[in-house]
Amino acid sequence: MQLVVALTLVFLGIFGHASAGSCVGLGERCSWTVFSPCCGNSVCQLDFLLRGTCVACKAPGRFCLSDDECCNKDCSVLSCR
Repeated sequence: MQLVVALTLVFLGIFGHASAGSCVGLGERCSWTVFSPCCGNSVCQLDFLLRGTCVACKAPGRFCLSDDECCNKDCSVLSCR
């Protein structure tokens, strides 16, 4: 029983900060994961693997998956144009 309680507390300590509805504001650190998503229409501009900053839109040359992520609304071959 004590092991179950201990494991539950460890799990909540690791994943508890990512409660439903929580998000990261503009200029704050994000990881492009469900644990620190950017709020609203902002996107996570990665600086390194799973480490980035929430921005309103991504600059040309930055990694993208869709046109909506880019400031000029043009994502081609995984890069903002």
